[in-house]
Amino acid sequence: MVNLFSNSFSLSSIEGVIFDKDGTITDSNIYWSKIIKMRAQKIIDYYGIKQIHFKKICYSMGLDNSSNKLLFKSFNNLYLSILYIFILNILSPKLI
Repeated sequence: MVNLFSNSFSLSSIEGVIFDKDGTITDSNIYWSKIIKMRAQKIIDYYGIKQIHFKKICYSMGLDNSSNKLLFKSFNNLYLSILYIFILNILSPKLI
C-alpha cells in the first residue's frame, strides 16, 4: 500500500487508483470542452483564420457547441480538424 503526504493533507493505505478519462464516473465535458476551445483558438491564432470559423473547428474536434458537450459519435477528430484547416488554408483562401 502507498501513502501520500503533502503540507496540508495525507492519504494513507491507498490500495488502488481509478482513472476516469471518458467521464463514466464524473462529468468530463467541462474539462474537455475547455481544452477543445483553447486548441481551436490556438489554431485560429497560429494560422490567422477568421474567428467566424471557431465553432466549426471546435465541432471538428468533437465538441457540440450548442450543448458544450462532447460528440459521442465523433471519430478521429484530430484528422478532421487538420482536414478543415487544410481546406481553409489551401483550397479556399478567400475564407481566411
